[in-house]
Amino acid sequence: MTITGKTCVITGASRGIGLEWAKQLLAQGNTVVATARDPASSPGLSELSQQFGDKLLLTSLEAASEAGIAEWAAQLKGKVSHIDVLINNAGMSVEGFEDGLAQLSASSLGDTLAVNAYGPLLVVQQLLKQGLLGGYGPSLVAYTSSIMASMGGFAFPNAKMYAYRASKAALNMLVVTGVQELTAKNITSVMLHPGYVATDMTAGQPGTIPAAESVAGQLKLLQDGRPLNGKFYSYTGEELAF
Repeated sequence: MTITGKTCVITGASRGIGLEWAKQLLAQGNTVVATARDPASSPGLSELSQQFGDKLLLTSLEAASEAGIAEWAAQLKGKVSHIDVLINNAGMSVEGFEDGLAQLSASSLGDTLAVNAYGPLLVVQQLLKQGLLGGYGPSLVAYTSSIMASMGGFAFPNAKMYAYRASKAALNMLVVTGVQELTAKNITSVMLHPGYVATDMTAGQPGTIPAAESVAGQLKLLQDGRPLNGKFYSYTGEELAF
């Protein structure tokens, strides 16, 4: 699958990995719908809007609000007829790398799960309800997961991050659970580890890679013809253990 001339939706596109997805998908000749809580406040999106004009549509989405997601999807139906590619990227973490069990709270766990695990599935649910995914034309849904979700290859053992790890593991399970149902609706689902990317979430941490390198790797593997449905890949192309 070559991702060019497609309609692509990116959640969490105001900065970091999501903004880089917008840049690279626009550069490949796609129409991009970029979502953020407040897209007007993103300098990066404003710059892209000036550069690409009506090839970029900015929309407001609160990724943890069930009602907000439903309203957004209903409004989007009046603007696009079909979504070819959905990059379910919106995510959060309120934990530091050194935070342990003593710092965990029900609210931090619940908030992180709402954005990182429940939100992406509700986005798919509501876009399906509006007839924007799958059906007469295939759709690819890529979920931003993390190697920190893997229980088969437990990564970064010194970084506790209970809520973040649990939320990404929950996301993977939800995605895998839905593969059979969504395949029947002409939707392919794949989970992606973007790498340890230099973003606001990882500020000050050593060993990070540029967002451009991460997204270029992810975009390459989405287009190279490998099996995607129900798979979990690193941006490097390596298949990861769940």
